[in-house]
Amino acid sequence: MHTSEHEILKLFRNNPSKEFSTKEIVQSLFPDSGEDYDFGDREEKSKKSEEKSKLHRNVLYHLNKLVDEEILIIA
Repeated sequence: MHTSEHEILKLFRNNPSKEFSTKEIVQSLFPDSGEDYDFGDREEKSKKSEEKSKLHRNVLYHLNKLVDEEILIIA
């Protein structure tokens, strides 16, 4: 099992009755990802947006994998 999957499971174990959004999971797994998108030029904003999208896709991939393995259930 991948380390991201372990971290996701740990997050759910700590709060079993809470429903998490992808954004909350990304912020929990990658606290240094930041939300400072108001600074910099257009190219810099675009690059940060792409990085954010990549992190979300990564989390979604691991969440779907955990659901396929019947470890997590989608609400």
